[in-house]
Amino acid sequence: LDNAPFDVVESSGGNAYQRTYYHALPAEELDKLISDYYTPYFGKLQELTEVPYKLATYTNTQGSPLFRRHFLKTLVHADRIGWCVSPSTGKLRIRIPCPKCFYAEKYAERTELVKFDDDSATFACMCLNHGLYEVTAHAEGPDDVYLDLNTLYRNVIKESSATENQDKLYVMVKGGDWALSTQMVDWALGVLGYSAIQVPMRIFTPQIVTETGAK
Repeated sequence: LDNAPFDVVESSGGNAYQRTYYHALPAEELDKLISDYYTPYFGKLQELTEVPYKLATYTNTQGSPLFRRHFLKTLVHADRIGWCVSPSTGKLRIRIPCPKCFYAEKYAERTELVKFDDDSATFACMCLNHGLYEVTAHAEGPDDVYLDLNTLYRNVIKESSATENQDKLYVMVKGGDWALSTQMVDWALGVLGYSAIQVPMRIFTPQIVTETGAK
């Protein structure tokens, strides 16, 4: 999840803005973080299970045509899905970093969907340093627009996009703390027209928390 906040700053008006690890660090530093923290772990799992693996960053995932197509499909039902994945506000949280300084409004309070169709979506956003800006995300990408979605929302898109390939059985492995949150994901998937047997199977694992509070 290289879209995790690297730093958060507050504007004079009290709005929080964040910059992701992807936008704040050079590519080689991100690669080193993945190598240090994930490669040994998954390498050991592969050795024990004989199951090969491949890592993908959130940045690569959000820029793929598959992700973009399913993202655009959710916008048709934005008013209803918003209450599923953001029950406190009813609004989809779509952070799109400023193309100049890469800061995005943390809670996307002033991000507005201007227009959309099957091929693209245009948003009006507010920047900490550069004021109002407009960006257009395209279905087939890649483009320079970075879709940083809140956790529940991006899981809806990940699970719905897994329905396209009927030749594979997809399984979502989640920590036990997700057991209640998936109900909201299911509500949103239902709004999109998916039944329980169309979306990936889920496996919930025991959760181990380190001394720092990290899962």
